[in-house]
Amino acid sequence: MQKFVGMAFNEHHADVALFVATCEYGKAARDLAVKHQIVALNRNLFGSWNSGAPLESLLPLSGTGGGVPHRRSARRRPKEAS
Repeated sequence: MQKFVGMAFNEHHADVALFVATCEYGKAARDLAVKHQIVALNRNLFGSWNSGAPLESLLPLSGTGGGVPHRRSARRRPKEAS
């Protein structure tokens, strides 16, 4: 989770960062995801998504596998002129 947090927004300029794992997240990983606004889907939420639940319905489940989604487009670096 630490590497993902450090790369998702600053390096890859993601609008929304979604970390999906087929395991349970530990408390430290969940706390880090929420703190840095990473959407972290655990195995149970991934199973729901895989079974047809809309992703948007899973995003607000903070603390149970989902961080708070946040658009970061305002923080994007301007594109260089070519």
